[in-house]
Amino acid sequence: MYPNLYAYAINKNMSVKSGLAVSHLLEIFRLPMSRMAYNGFLVFKEELESLRADNDQTDVWIYNWNGGLYSSKQFYKHHFVQITLPPPFCWIWKAKCMPKINFFAWLLLADRLNTRDILRRRHKHLEEGYRCVLCHDQVDETSLHLFFECSSSASRWFAVGI
Repeated sequence: MYPNLYAYAINKNMSVKSGLAVSHLLEIFRLPMSRMAYNGFLVFKEELESLRADNDQTDVWIYNWNGGLYSSKQFYKHHFVQITLPPPFCWIWKAKCMPKINFFAWLLLADRLNTRDILRRRHKHLEEGYRCVLCHDQVDETSLHLFFECSSSASRWFAVGI
């Protein structure tokens, strides 16, 4: 907070507690100081005096939510309140399915399934190429192709009645 004063500090890693324990505050700085550093010193001294007045209190963590009690759920609610999810993501997580099916659907929608296209984007070299191994149509294996466009998967969807 006080860059001009900091330049004159003898111990640049000194804690506030150590600074409060010093009998004469000027002992922790090299003298003589510049006028700007001394002005910073005067403001710094006033702040330390106000800390000394409150020195008998214990430190307490205070959060801006949930009455001061910490929980990860409250943290996310507080920090990510402005983010609105697209409706399909909400539908996935509210669906009454097994959690692993919800997670798989979320990976599919977020385009994070381990396909050959993902390997290409991560710069992994495949000697056999990045083409779909199910349909042999010389089409890249993407999530969209693998689940909706591939002739092999389309026949399987038809077999289960979807």
